[in-house]
Amino acid sequence: MGCSAEGAAFFKTGQKIFARPRGDAGGVDMFSDIRSFAFSDPRTGSLQTRFGTLGSAGATLWRIHSSGHTIELSERKHVTILLPLRGRVDVRTGAQELGAATGEALIFGPNRRTTSVRPLSAPRYEALAVLVPSDAPDWNALAIGPDLSTRLDAGLHPFVRHLYNELDRPGSPMHRPRAQEAAVKMIWEYVNAAMQDAASDLAARSTPSASLALTRKAEEIMRERFFEAISISDIARQLSIGERTLQIAFRQRHNATPLEFLARIRLEAAHSRLLSAGQADTVSHIAMDCGFSHFGRFSQAYRNAFGEPPSQVLRRSQQRA
Repeated sequence: MGCSAEGAAFFKTGQKIFARPRGDAGGVDMFSDIRSFAFSDPRTGSLQTRFGTLGSAGATLWRIHSSGHTIELSERKHVTILLPLRGRVDVRTGAQELGAATGEALIFGPNRRTTSVRPLSAPRYEALAVLVPSDAPDWNALAIGPDLSTRLDAGLHPFVRHLYNELDRPGSPMHRPRAQEAAVKMIWEYVNAAMQDAASDLAARSTPSASLALTRKAEEIMRERFFEAISISDIARQLSIGERTLQIAFRQRHNATPLEFLARIRLEAAHSRLLSAGQADTVSHIAMDCGFSHFGRFSQAYRNAFGEPPSQVLRRSQQRA
């Protein structure tokens, strides 16, 4: 599996499969149980993958290149996130059919499904995929596409692309296990945000008074632990409630997701640190201390919130010091 040592190669070659008979699933080892596999053109078909393991939780990040294929599989252990970079993927699971093109995303819980990928106008179909272990029964019925969630691909797609590029770069801080585990938690946050769009039926179960009590307790936890790589799943477990219930409560009380609200708390903390910064402080250290792992996005979010880049605030504080 992938190596997490800083400076070492993270990705390994998963498989290289070329022209083969229809239905032969041998050598396709990305999922738990492959029932059948067929290239669109068995004479010239090809499939190549690269993969690496994120942190210690067993999540894997894959890059897939295919001339076009159809695969029937049963994935029993993981939530699967599919992110086409070129071409299109269409998935049938039970009576539900979902599809995604370049820049969109699909999310599935453990299930049985048939997936077809096509290059369309591109030379080859290309995609990123994240497989995250999950044994929670609630995830089994999960199937979300861009038509079901307005927030599914807006942040998830660029985040996973950035994660892949960093892990492919020798010497990146993302080779550190702590950073990889934080990235997995961040991916869960995007999944949870997408679920909230697809779970409006739960709104009726949450009264205004219940939402107020839940959000206040959650806010206390966020302010106490904002500097940690804390996830919304962690907060929901601490409150002994479901993640969907927490998502609905924050939408009702703040018109924001818990992740968005946590980001506000972290920005406020970073702002306070920058205003009192000393000569030894740096923007990246302050950002990391306040729970941010992506410095470019931190700078943009800070500028959107406070009207100037954090580096400018830091220089002004250090000049005063």
